[in-house]
Amino acid sequence: MAQKKLAALRTGSLFESPRVEAQLCLRADARALPIRADSVDAIVTDIPYADMIRYSDLPADLSTIEDYDAFLDALAIAFDEMARVLKPNRYCAIFVADYRIARSRMILPLHADVIGLMQARGFDLFDLYVWRYYRSGGFRPFGAKPYQAMNVHSYILVFHKPVAPKALIKNRPVRYRPRLLEKLQKM
Repeated sequence: MAQKKLAALRTGSLFESPRVEAQLCLRADARALPIRADSVDAIVTDIPYADMIRYSDLPADLSTIEDYDAFLDALAIAFDEMARVLKPNRYCAIFVADYRIARSRMILPLHADVIGLMQARGFDLFDLYVWRYYRSGGFRPFGAKPYQAMNVHSYILVFHKPVAPKALIKNRPVRYRPRLLEKLQKM
């Protein structure tokens, strides 16, 4: 194999441009994608953060949904579509930040809800990255009124669509430590 790669380097064929197929760019509702099932190689998306940033006034825009549970229901439909169009054994990356409720000084862990929604659709959480923002704004006296800490990080959640749906941990042929298995079964 190494000999083939060396030969390719010598002939220059290793650096030739690969044939690029025509790319398709669609503008559509993520909850009803006009795409064939199992036809997409990868998905990279930055989901709206409920009503934190309003992108439009269109009724189909997920950023106009003010109720958090209704927003999660709409995301679930979009994730069903992502599961339908993504080819098996491929990956999906979702950029997401947690949802801060300003008046109550509370954070809703949107990233955790996204993980649960994707796992319910048969995806495995392949990797999780924390993307920390530098220079994202001053905090003044951190947490003191009237200043509230801003979100200073986002998550990049990488999911894998398995070839066949897997059962949850209790049916997997993996050995866990007894106490860990006990905790996982209680979840």
